[in-house]
Amino acid sequence: MIESPCTQRCEIDARSGLCRGCGRSLDEIAAWTQLSPEARRAVMRRLVARRTWLARTAVADETTHTTHSVRD
Repeated sequence: MIESPCTQRCEIDARSGLCRGCGRSLDEIAAWTQLSPEARRAVMRRLVARRTWLARTAVADETTHTTHSVRD
């Protein structure tokens, strides 16, 4: 069985094209089972930094997001 970083929380960040759950790009997700073990390990090494970046941008987006109420 091939190890996968998938968290079953698949949501693609529109800005970066990375999955907010695992941190992989769509191309990496699609090719995962075809990648060599070395290539998968290289991707895995990058995921912590990517997920950290995704979490920071999500927090930044939440703090700058404004909501407007509609009054009747």
